[in-house]
Amino acid sequence: MSVINSIVLVGNLTKDADMRQFNSGSCVVSFTIAQNKRIKKGESWEDDPQFFDVKFFGKGAEAVHKYLTKGKQVGVQGEIDQEKWEKDGEKRSKLLVKAFELQLLGGQSDSAQNKTASKPSGQAQQAANAFGGSVVSGFVDDDPYGDPPF
Repeated sequence: MSVINSIVLVGNLTKDADMRQFNSGSCVVSFTIAQNKRIKKGESWEDDPQFFDVKFFGKGAEAVHKYLTKGKQVGVQGEIDQEKWEKDGEKRSKLLVKAFELQLLGGQSDSAQNKTASKPSGQAQQAANAFGGSVVSGFVDDDPYGDPPF
């Protein structure tokens, strides 16, 4: 069975990213990005905000965490993932983006301008795009899923 599961998004962070470190030493950075979808209402066009929860794993996540601040524009490439859990005996789930690559776009946000920050170095500075952003790949030497069973 073949499955295609790929998504590319560009949006702005709704708040500063949260970072969590596992016992194994690998990290995950979680954040939400917003983007406006244009919809027509009557004779005029209006913005309809769309929100996407994103998780970014690995050494790249640790490297860019401090740059993921509210208002920062980012591009993410990854796949849709479904988290499932049970709460109070009721099964719940939500869709999120598991990012494999993250690109820092645009200039600094207002909140980032007040902080002293330099460009990411090492693995975080893997490539630059036409917009002056940095591409960071997740799962760099750290695959939270372990080795494949074959």
